[in-house]
Amino acid sequence: AEPGSLPEAGAKRLAISPDLVRELLGIRGLAVAVTGFDPKTQTPSGVLVFNPGNLKAIRGLIATGLPLAGNPVESIGGFPTYDLEGEAIVTLTSRLVIVSTERDQIAGVVRRLSGKKEPSLADSPALADIGADRDDALLLFFVNAKPLIPFIKQGMASGGSNHELAIAQAIVDIDSLQSFSGRVGIGEDGISIDIALRLDEGHRNLVFNFLRTSAINRDTLQCIPGGAAAFLVGALNEAPSRYGATSISADALPIVTALDLGRELFANITSLALYVLPPDEAGTKGGFPIPDVGLAITVNDPSKSEALWTQFLGLANLAAGTGGMEGTPVTIEGVKVRTFRMPEGPVIHFATLGHDVIITSSASAMARSIHSKKKGASVLDDPAFAQSLARLGSDTTRAVVVHAGRCAQVAGPFMSPGDMKEIGPVLGLLSETTAALMMEHSDSMMRVSINISGIPDVGDLVAGLLTQQQHQNTQRRELTRAMKSGNWDEALAAIETRLAENPQSVKLLRKKFDVLAVGKKDREAAGRCARMIFEKTRDNANALNTFAWRLLTEDKYGRAYGDLALKMSERSNELTNHENWMFLDTLAVASFANGNVQSAIELEKKAIERCKGDGVKELKKTLARFEDRLAQR
Repeated sequence: AEPGSLPEAGAKRLAISPDLVRELLGIRGLAVAVTGFDPKTQTPSGVLVFNPGNLKAIRGLIATGLPLAGNPVESIGGFPTYDLEGEAIVTLTSRLVIVSTERDQIAGVVRRLSGKKEPSLADSPALADIGADRDDALLLFFVNAKPLIPFIKQGMASGGSNHELAIAQAIVDIDSLQSFSGRVGIGEDGISIDIALRLDEGHRNLVFNFLRTSAINRDTLQCIPGGAAAFLVGALNEAPSRYGATSISADALPIVTALDLGRELFANITSLALYVLPPDEAGTKGGFPIPDVGLAITVNDPSKSEALWTQFLGLANLAAGTGGMEGTPVTIEGVKVRTFRMPEGPVIHFATLGHDVIITSSASAMARSIHSKKKGASVLDDPAFAQSLARLGSDTTRAVVVHAGRCAQVAGPFMSPGDMKEIGPVLGLLSETTAALMMEHSDSMMRVSINISGIPDVGDLVAGLLTQQQHQNTQRRELTRAMKSGNWDEALAAIETRLAENPQSVKLLRKKFDVLAVGKKDREAAGRCARMIFEKTRDNANALNTFAWRLLTEDKYGRAYGDLALKMSERSNELTNHENWMFLDTLAVASFANGNVQSAIELEKKAIERCKGDGVKELKKTLARFEDRLAQR
């Protein structure tokens, strides 16, 4: 809410008070450090520093409660200090609350605060990267691995032989572990999360090195059209560009051997990107129901890649029975493109542009990709991705970037009108939201970064949902009151109003059935309502069985709907292949209610055979009742 704003007369006001926000933001911060570990007692030691900031009430509560909870002891740095029953020591400075199990820890904090030159975490080179960005950080964490290495080795030694320990240490090079750190930032640009693992220079950690790939080639990104909904890009090899940039003609393609499969992955491909495009008016209509998807691959030898990829696509083309190995040539945006029809699937479009191989699921996607590469209209020029791609560095090896609003456009044609209506308000809010996940991997550092920008203002949506909930609660109370008072016409009208807003609600249909069957005694109308319930739950065995059991056993229905119960129970058993003993029991009771005693006995025996638990006793009682009725005939 705006400070001092007044609600309109008679209008609902759903807003957070600015006073509450201001007071919560008054908390300045909290820091916790584990500085040691006693291997004998298995307990850590350390220090906690809390700055209540402007929240004087909290500080006052602490200052008031400490003398009650602890005993005053010798001051530290001239500040009042208390011992909390030997479990902890607390010192109150003019701004901070400092807690530790050791006086020396608190004394060190006070000395550093007074400006005395002592080593501190703020001076640690290992913390420099995340410390430099701490102004907008909500949370920072840092683990110095060096003091932990002896404990890690001790734990590894206790779990295996010296031989196994030597192998493990050789693989992960434990002595090279330096630090593990991270940061969560919240600013005007959105939310960012960074987590980094650092090793010593010259380490021999095989796992760390095996996970490393080459840096992303920005040339690959130039193939992704601006306006893309999402893309994933990664690198496999360095890009020395040792080969010519022009692919040779189809009749002179090099011979492909089995070894070329490995060479393509481990030598030829430098970088590749998979991307999804929102539909456009130029896209094919009535075609194969998949979105416009593209694969851009930057390679060292495009002629070899062309030969390899077209061989596989040509085999699929032959299998579809729509062409030969060479595919069908077409021209798109002035570029020679070959098309290959997949068996019972889409038409794949293939082209090479210099060192880039482009494969798309439609002519529209190919046209946009070629235009992006030739005209410079790629995601690198897309303002929506500017903030995310600005984080691409020389050591970035993988990246996933998603534009929520555009992904909604991609999903739209594949969603039902009901689903679109339900999530429409949310999708509208996400129209500018972009999320990016990136991995950097250098010689001695691996960092994972997550960034979310364009975070929507959800105030109106939340207020709308709360208002809707209040409206539903009011309707629910009115319906309950009408049913309790026996005012069935009013109850039916209330249900119809709610059904108009939520026609898919089976719960409301069941309430309507109760009003018609129990209140108004209108069996014909109740039967129509029951048929609607059946159609909406015909593939939900549990819902069918539950409703059938209610019709058979609850006195308010007067055993008048046995035929409906039989139909629902038969369907629930059909869905479960007559294997569920509870559903079989319901069907047996329904058969008995409809006069088929012999069938009821057979079904109850099957239920007993399949029941392995405590329910057997009740099933046998039911079977005895059926058999008694048969004997009386």
